[in-house]
Amino acid sequence: MSEHVDSTKETEDASVADSGASEEASVADSGASEEASVADSGASEETPRQRFPNIFFKPKPVKLGDELDVTISEVSRRGDGLVRIDGYVVFVPNTKQDESVKIKVTQIRPNYAIAEVA
Repeated sequence: MSEHVDSTKETEDASVADSGASEEASVADSGASEEASVADSGASEETPRQRFPNIFFKPKPVKLGDELDVTISEVSRRGDGLVRIDGYVVFVPNTKQDESVKIKVTQIRPNYAIAEVA
């Protein structure tokens, strides 16, 4: 009978060892699946898409090199003259409010342009 008890004890030890191994395997599997999900999500985030406002693509009322006769309507915070052409802001350095000048557009940006006195 002692042999039977010993064999039962060995089976219990083996099942405990197996359950420990299966717990380790399940932990390892969950770690592997986490790594796989991180790898999958990392592949889609390699090149993030940058969203541009629609104003970047709208046609501007002025073009680079345009020469226009304008009257400066405002002065910006920096002290540059400011004129609006169809709602589009054009900064003209070294001018004052209510001054009539001929300008030449030197830079175009999505929200504004910069011109110089021609």
